[in-house]
Amino acid sequence: MKAAYVGCSVGATSGGKLRLRFRAPCPGRGDAYLYAETTALDDTPENRARLDAVCQVIGGEIRAGTFDYVKWFPQGRQAGHWIRDRAPLPPPPVEETVASYFDRWLPRKAPPTVSAATFRDYGQHFACYIVPLLGSVALRTLSRLHLEDLRVQLRGRGLAEKTIKNVIGASLRALVRDAMDDEVLDRNPYAVFRWGRIEVAGPDPFTEKEREAILEWIHRKEFRSGRGAGGYTTRPHYDYFAAVRLLFFTGLRPSEAVALRVCDLEVGRAGDGGRLFVRASRVLRQDGPTKTESATRLVAIDAATAASLAVLVPLHPDPHAWLLRAPEGAPIDQDKLNRIFCDAQRVLGIRTRGLYATKDTFCSLYLSRGGRLEWLSEQTGVAHGTLRKHYAHYVRTPKDDATELRRLQGVRPPAEATRAPKRRAIVTRIVTRGGRAAPSARSAGRRRVEQKGFEPSTPTLRTWCSPN
Repeated sequence: MKAAYVGCSVGATSGGKLRLRFRAPCPGRGDAYLYAETTALDDTPENRARLDAVCQVIGGEIRAGTFDYVKWFPQGRQAGHWIRDRAPLPPPPVEETVASYFDRWLPRKAPPTVSAATFRDYGQHFACYIVPLLGSVALRTLSRLHLEDLRVQLRGRGLAEKTIKNVIGASLRALVRDAMDDEVLDRNPYAVFRWGRIEVAGPDPFTEKEREAILEWIHRKEFRSGRGAGGYTTRPHYDYFAAVRLLFFTGLRPSEAVALRVCDLEVGRAGDGGRLFVRASRVLRQDGPTKTESATRLVAIDAATAASLAVLVPLHPDPHAWLLRAPEGAPIDQDKLNRIFCDAQRVLGIRTRGLYATKDTFCSLYLSRGGRLEWLSEQTGVAHGTLRKHYAHYVRTPKDDATELRRLQGVRPPAEATRAPKRRAIVTRIVTRGGRAAPSARSAGRRRVEQKGFEPSTPTLRTWCSPN
């Protein structure tokens, strides 16, 4: 019987980058898990020679049973499994350091205590930046000067200011907060730590023409659906089109859309719209609560979007089944949906933007056409002040500016600009060809109504969850 290969090898990806392939135990995934870790090195003889030496060391550790995935790949996709399932650590030393407290602190932050994305960020930020630079510092002596020095060193590495703020102001601050609750740290170094103003890029919406082109491309795109007798089959997958259309026309976050269940959809009769009950989000293939409490909400959908979602519901649905599914039957993966979305833009020659640009498109189009910030806040689950901060230039129109500037010049604005628009009166008389006035539509309608007591003469509007 042929013995199983134990070691590490170097290969190349379709994009021309080198990657390491090896089999080693993975917590929660078995003793023969196949790893494929892509590097940033191009496929050249020199780079292959460099990685061959690394392969020898990794292979030796695997054979000796001392391989530590986090040490070699701190930002790898399986780092969370290794960190979460480590063996219980010994009691803390007398002098608690940032590194020793972190080893005890991180397992307590595993989901569902925090979201899967937050847990991933904690592990990556500490493994890559905080522990190498501050790990040996005694936790009780941590001060503002340590935070200032850490910020300077991270800037020296070329990190963006937003990333630096996430590392120091979010991940490290969470550890300091819990250390104060555990009475390991008796003062807050952030009380005297200051941040400068950080400029954040504004919204980057698509035009209506670009939106329709992207939807048309995804609607016609064929995806691999499974393996049959003649090999893999390809066909269009409607769920991807429905998901992107839903994002464009409702302002949902991508994580909220992929977490929808059949019971969250409420569709009216043909020609009417519908509603969605947003109560969860799905990040890194794990379900969790919505981003904020106000993000748990009812979302209005137009008639065309409601019709595109209604066809996804089978005749005899499971209320708790996923509404949007991948070809394999699992819920749509947000990362894969984003790749499909970006592929559409590259093929069509559109400047590439991520899925969150669909939310920018919805908000900018709604506000530029006279929409209300109050309704948009309830629809998107975003605070009123945040919407005004990012989309203020879509609220003010050139016509509004011209009207107000006339006040500066001492010119009274036109009456139609200052006066509230009058409601159109209901037509009360219709003039016939003979010149005689016909009875009004309202009075004629009253005479035609058949009196039936308290019961309505026509069926009332009912909503339904699936087209049964």
